[in-house]
Amino acid sequence: NANELKLVLDNRKIREAVLKVQKHPELEDAYVILRRFLIENPWINMNDGVNIPNETVQLMGKISDFYEKPSPNMLHEGKYWLCPRCNGILIWTDGKSRCATKGLCEQIVDLTQAKAITSDISTLKMTFRKRVQLPGLPELDLYRELSKIPGVNVTLWPEADRYDLLVEKNRTLRWAIDVKDYASEFTLSNLLRQSKPPYMKNIKFYYVIPDYRERMTSGYLQNLRKLTPQSKIQLMSTLVREVTKA
Repeated sequence: NANELKLVLDNRKIREAVLKVQKHPELEDAYVILRRFLIENPWINMNDGVNIPNETVQLMGKISDFYEKPSPNMLHEGKYWLCPRCNGILIWTDGKSRCATKGLCEQIVDLTQAKAITSDISTLKMTFRKRVQLPGLPELDLYRELSKIPGVNVTLWPEADRYDLLVEKNRTLRWAIDVKDYASEFTLSNLLRQSKPPYMKNIKFYYVIPDYRERMTSGYLQNLRKLTPQSKIQLMSTLVREVTKA
């Protein structure tokens, strides 16, 4: 199946970038810039001349490896429409719009507020939207929140993406964070039972859940903690308060 092959090749691109950084730690900054670029640019305007940072290009290779022409089902009334939450191009079926997430953006924002664009664009390939851009939104949200706290230094995707955030306060207190954004706490609990959190001396490690998961599914956090008592799990807002207070 051509689609499945495309999926495998696209997934390999990110894996290759991670392996490259593991072998060449000096490329860590370039990796962070590439990943952040993909999260913040789910589409690019081809008329503007694409302003891709130089550091990104050395890991990205060709733009066409990551971006492609929008599919016909993204065009509605001769325009492309942007999801008010993730800024990605909406998909249309029978006059109804949906986002690339399965029902997530729709529950957080009102898609009828979507802004239209008519320019010549390329859109991030669906594999990267689902595997990099959408999971990356809460990671960047948390990064921005924590960066506002005085005396706090936050590093994104340290040690070749071993986890999502390293948070240091006054050079003495440290937290390592892995943000997990899953619709089902049962699916996530299976994943957490199989994964081993990185052990780090004098660093608190937490799995962090976006607050909207608890709002969308009452008892989400409680269920998750019951299913995985060995894992340390926090809501995003609780973690921000903990770091602020510390």
